[in-house]
Amino acid sequence: MKRIMLTAFCLLSGCGFQPVSAVLSSLSATERSALLAQTSNPTRGCTAKTLDDGFCEATSAWQSSATRDCAQQGQDASRLMFAGACGADFFKVVAYECCPPEPVTPCEGGSILFEGGKGSCKSAGLWTTYASFDCLGRAPAGLAFKRIIRFGIECEPDRYESVEYECCPGQPTDPVCPGGVNRKLGDPTSCKDEKMWDSDAADDCFRAGLYLQGMTYGEPCGEGLYRHAASVCCP
Repeated sequence: MKRIMLTAFCLLSGCGFQPVSAVLSSLSATERSALLAQTSNPTRGCTAKTLDDGFCEATSAWQSSATRDCAQQGQDASRLMFAGACGADFFKVVAYECCPPEPVTPCEGGSILFEGGKGSCKSAGLWTTYASFDCLGRAPAGLAFKRIIRFGIECEPDRYESVEYECCPGQPTDPVCPGGVNRKLGDPTSCKDEKMWDSDAADDCFRAGLYLQGMTYGEPCGEGLYRHAASVCCP
């Protein structure tokens, strides 16, 4: 079980946790001094923490643990510092800060959006695809997916409960298919089944010199019928 300490005192004394004290005693004086300097002087508004589970872990594993810990408080992990090298990119201790997310100003005419929640658990790639399609349906002509701002709590390795992203005016492009575009089909009077939408989308991509890569359907208008569809056209 990973152990999290909140103060410089804990960093130095172990707060009664022997594995932490054992790890700290194996660090060099320079490393102990650097960890103390960081944990005793956190950035304003942030909380300094030290994480140790008594084992030698990769930097990516420590980063995931710190990110997950901060995300549970609705904060972001920053200023990561590793100590106690035990292999190439492997360490025994990580110090970090949990800080409130920086405010994000959306692009003019755009939106900062959130999707997911407890119970959702998707890969970064799948969340990116969902975000791209959602941007496409946010305006009559569609918005362009601009970027992922942050992922939520890591529910499994490389999978997350939620995503926050930005949509901006412009030509929608698909972030998963380089050089491809997302297209929106349909209107309030449309009502077609998936096969008809697939055929329309394939023709639409073909006219643009692209091929149909994927589809989603929205706004049911009957059993197996939909008023809108969104497609991914790839080179």
